[in-house]
Amino acid sequence: MKIVLLLLTFTAACLCADFILDTSLTTKFDHFWERCVGSGHAALALREDYRKHLKLAHDELGFKYVRFHGLFDDDMSVVKMPTDLSKYQYSFFNINSVFDFLLSIGMKPLIELSFMPTAFASGNATTMHYKGNITPPKEYKQWSDLIVAFTRHIIDRYGEQEVSSWPFEVWNEPNLKDVFWTSTQEEYFHFYQATAIAIKSVNNKLQVGGPSTAGSQWIPEFLNFTRHYDVPVDFISTHTYPTDEQPEERNALERITKRTREFVGDLPLYYTEWNCGLVEYGQGDQFHQDSSYTAPYIVSAMGRVGSHVDIFSYWTFSDIFEEQGMPPAPYIGAFGMMTKYGTRKASWRAFELLHKSGNKRIHLSGQDPTVDVLATTDGERNMIFVSNYEILNKVVDFKKKNIKVLGVPPVGKLTLTRVDAENASGYNAWLKMGQPTYPTKEQINIMEESSQLTYNNVVYQLEENGFSFNVSVPPYGLAVIGYKIK
Repeated sequence: MKIVLLLLTFTAACLCADFILDTSLTTKFDHFWERCVGSGHAALALREDYRKHLKLAHDELGFKYVRFHGLFDDDMSVVKMPTDLSKYQYSFFNINSVFDFLLSIGMKPLIELSFMPTAFASGNATTMHYKGNITPPKEYKQWSDLIVAFTRHIIDRYGEQEVSSWPFEVWNEPNLKDVFWTSTQEEYFHFYQATAIAIKSVNNKLQVGGPSTAGSQWIPEFLNFTRHYDVPVDFISTHTYPTDEQPEERNALERITKRTREFVGDLPLYYTEWNCGLVEYGQGDQFHQDSSYTAPYIVSAMGRVGSHVDIFSYWTFSDIFEEQGMPPAPYIGAFGMMTKYGTRKASWRAFELLHKSGNKRIHLSGQDPTVDVLATTDGERNMIFVSNYEILNKVVDFKKKNIKVLGVPPVGKLTLTRVDAENASGYNAWLKMGQPTYPTKEQINIMEESSQLTYNNVVYQLEENGFSFNVSVPPYGLAVIGYKIK
């Protein structure tokens, strides 16, 4: 992290501030986004680079759980079919390696029970580069026996108290016909029922939920089914992306999560996948997962959806990810917050700064069509996040805003850090060096250096009952102001 001592010149505070913060009025600000992060498929967690990136995500961003597909895929070697076909054999060796590692770095698994071991599958349909089988079991007893054996094994190895803190999510996006599930809604509900009963037969304290759907779908139907047939459900899980519903809206995530919360009622609501939009990799605006676009989007969303969700798991923490294989270039528009080479993207920096935010939110008045302000305190330090964004392909202007803070003025310096096209952007450095597909070590170092946060000192105007300052934010930019109050 670099610190640059640079005084910025500001005009005197105007009488009519664009935004006013009253530090005497605060509400709880829960870091709900830190509870879980997404990460591709299970076999990747056996890789050294994946593990290095995940430890950094835990240490720097505060993530506590990680979720991935494919725990029972053939590349995890969980089910072996003996030659006499009389009895299937289980091996949890690779699963142990993954779970042991997670615990060693202070993390836990949010267990997605997928996909179908080939030995138990009713068909040959697969998904993604890693070929997870997406068919229902040919015999439900085989699947249930596996779930029972797996559940008993992890309790024996890690203990009831530990495993009872691990949510069990049944499958992934079964509403995406022939993408992740070849059968019907009715069969998925039956599959969920068999799985939940198998888990609870081992230990009733374990948490199980679903329907793990794309686009916040099937939730009323799933709740009706579980209530009608008295099927165990400890939480509702689903996914949302701002591109799920067209035309895309700037505040889509807030609207969608609020609607889902109304369906779910008091049950815990786990959004186990979300990010800034699903698109094909690396074409035009579709590099936006690599660009500064993600930083203001993430911060704004975290300020809007927290009252509706219990888990909001970003997809994903790293580009060590191979749903479509492992493309070679460091920037391809992939979902990760970190490149394959370990360079932190704008999305990483947004979560890094949010991790430092306080647990109380400061009352705000004022509004702007593209600018959102989020202010927090931990009782010793205040942080003010200023985001300037719109959805892709809409016009966003350069904005300069006056912010007035009612309360104790800074003790010491008022600092500013930026994430935008020119600041904290390894992606911009990559563009300038000609977009090398296989960057040299020297080029990787340049991208890493360019991705660092820098801190500038800000001049502010003391006023009655507080102080004020001006801040400029370019399109798709994030500016974060911080200061000590003690």
